[in-house]
Amino acid sequence: MTIFEVIAKAEAQRQSLAPRRAVQAEYQEYVQQAGGADHAGRLELGDNDRPLTELSRLKAAAKATGIDLEIRRRGNTIVFWKKGAS
Repeated sequence: MTIFEVIAKAEAQRQSLAPRRAVQAEYQEYVQQAGGADHAGRLELGDNDRPLTELSRLKAAAKATGIDLEIRRRGNTIVFWKKGAS
């Protein structure tokens, strides 16, 4: 039997994205959340994550949102913040 469920419009739009676009949208959200003057973001990489791929995704998201980021990597951790933010 079919199951009906009411969900938020944003969730429906996110679920309908192609996998690559969904990842791009996710990283753009990360950048926007950490783009404030008093905030920074941190990505903890898993065993199967490739650091260069994650850095590329982060840079592409920053470019797409128009936010200039400072990005630092140490081991399996990537931290980032808006350039010029104290």
